[in-house]
Amino acid sequence: MSYFTVTRKASQPPSGDRSAWRLELTVAALQPTVLPAEIFVYHRVRNYGGHPSYDIFECVASLQQIGEIGLTPITTGANPVPYYRRATLTLDFRHADELELHYSRIVSDIEHLAANAAAAATLVTQAVTTI
Repeated sequence: MSYFTVTRKASQPPSGDRSAWRLELTVAALQPTVLPAEIFVYHRVRNYGGHPSYDIFECVASLQQIGEIGLTPITTGANPVPYYRRATLTLDFRHADELELHYSRIVSDIEHLAANAAAAATLVTQAVTTI
């Protein structure tokens, strides 16, 4: 069963004022009622000492995180939750082989998420085994 289409934008060699290889991924959900496209978990880092806020990519979400982490960070109030999910990922790398290594790991994590969703779907149905 397929859950996602992952599109990797072509990366250009570093040149001019850009000193890194850029990895850009976009996820489309094939079964959005089962798994949404927003599977990349980010962490909103608040500004400290006059520095602007910024976002850090944390991981590919687990099934539990999809249910626990929303689509926007909550940065105010008594119980802030600075984590959120989105369907796009952009990372910069110094070396092309480093980009390829991380790309393959991210795809592996997405495959693991899809396998977990498939396993979870089988667990919600009753099974009878005669031995």
